[in-house]
Amino acid sequence: MASVSSSARRSSKRWRYTWEALAHIPTLRLFLFNPEVDPSVACLNLEASLFLRESQLVVKWKDEGDEDVVLRVSVPRILIDPGSSVQAFCMKDHIEVKLALVLPPDHPMSIDSLSVLDEGSASRGVDRPGCPPLSVESDLKSLSGDVHFYCKSCGTKLTGKPSRKFVALPSADWRDVADNWFGGGCCSFGGISEKLVRAYIETYSCAESTCLLDVPSVTISIDDLEGYEFSPQPLLDSGHSNMNETDPKTYGSSHFNHNMNDTVSGIAAEKKTINKSDIFHPACSDEVLLEESISCCAELRINKTKRTLGAVSSQAGLGWLHNVVLGSGFLVNSANLMEDVRWNEFSCRDCSSMLGCLPVMNEADFPVDGGIRLFKCYISTSRDNCASDNVFRDYTVDRIFARLIVDNAADELSFHTVVKDLNTRAPLLQIVLLNSKVWCSSGDCFESDYSGCHSNVGLQPVVKVLFSDNFSEIGTFSRAFEHSDEVFLLNRQANELIESLKLSHIRLPSSCSIFQGMSLSYLER
Repeated sequence: MASVSSSARRSSKRWRYTWEALAHIPTLRLFLFNPEVDPSVACLNLEASLFLRESQLVVKWKDEGDEDVVLRVSVPRILIDPGSSVQAFCMKDHIEVKLALVLPPDHPMSIDSLSVLDEGSASRGVDRPGCPPLSVESDLKSLSGDVHFYCKSCGTKLTGKPSRKFVALPSADWRDVADNWFGGGCCSFGGISEKLVRAYIETYSCAESTCLLDVPSVTISIDDLEGYEFSPQPLLDSGHSNMNETDPKTYGSSHFNHNMNDTVSGIAAEKKTINKSDIFHPACSDEVLLEESISCCAELRINKTKRTLGAVSSQAGLGWLHNVVLGSGFLVNSANLMEDVRWNEFSCRDCSSMLGCLPVMNEADFPVDGGIRLFKCYISTSRDNCASDNVFRDYTVDRIFARLIVDNAADELSFHTVVKDLNTRAPLLQIVLLNSKVWCSSGDCFESDYSGCHSNVGLQPVVKVLFSDNFSEIGTFSRAFEHSDEVFLLNRQANELIESLKLSHIRLPSSCSIFQGMSLSYLER
């Protein structure tokens, strides 16, 4: 009975494992750790053996009571060199095993071989690991016909009108590219850069049944939504019933000022022409009160009109529409910030889950360009978000953020990023990009588990980063890097990202996951 009890005790002891392979390096590393075990003391006579036929690595040692302990770890599908020896080491807080690979994981021949293995696994009913790269081009090919959008959390239908036209947005610096290519001056090449800007505005404006796509989001007109109400676009005077006639996209600030003067003059004239005797006969004191009331109401109308038209005039004069730099709202760069534009969260009307955002001005809740940004990681193109016809099923906050910071690092040669709140500008998080091409897989295994082979393990493509959400140290770390990039996220997004980084942080033992006060973690790519 004692031996059974001892075996049961050992079988319940769980170990965490993580496989890791780096680009250009033909080595596969395994980290095995248990917070309650110090392998340098407790794991004596350590041995590791590879059994490729069973896709298992068997790790053995003797514990402090001189009893045999066995761990079986599933080996991921990758080209391992069977002729090379297996190296195993006992560290203070983990066991490390190294396997030699035939080719690095990013080698073309290795990728082709794994594709063949994946096809074989699919024919045997084994799920393929990993997801295809995020691609606007791929989304455009998959989106056709009448497409509605749904909340990924609860399945609520968000759109009353389907999107029928799908357009890919160019990069946020398209205006600079046009200026660099044709010249920024109004006389260069007949002002062709300005003509391109006007053509862009006409082509990529928020219109009904049109969906504008970039990597993180889709932008649709608020007129396509169902069950949502926004403050109406302000009208300049009683003669303007068509919203397009008063839209700052079609009228200049001089037109607004002219209309404001006309409206204020009209109100003043209305005040003068009111005949109090046509209303009723007051006593003398009542007549004074009536005159003051009429004057007060007229003044309130004048002030309200001034505020409304002033806001719209300011909006028209900002030049945001002329430059089209607002972007998706998911990750905003410093160059695309506008002091007069605030980003409001857009949530599901049923479950209150975050869906995206909209850019607004002043105290209004109407988007300045008429467009709602729906983040692909929060929406679905089918009511069942796990269905194969959900075009955005592979989008997550991690994957989108990783894609964007890797792109920024490639463009700006900046590997240190400070994330700030999009509206308050307060620092929330800092990230150092260590390696953008890493493959890893994590799971659990149990001592003396003889149940046989575990499920097939696939290496997931990830980005390896250091991060810290310690606000007091963000400025210190920022000064330590020659090149730093500032980006801005909505607060709820940033919190979700931080939580994901902390969860992924536990994939590695403590001695391998802390560096100069920052935590090491992975982001799925």
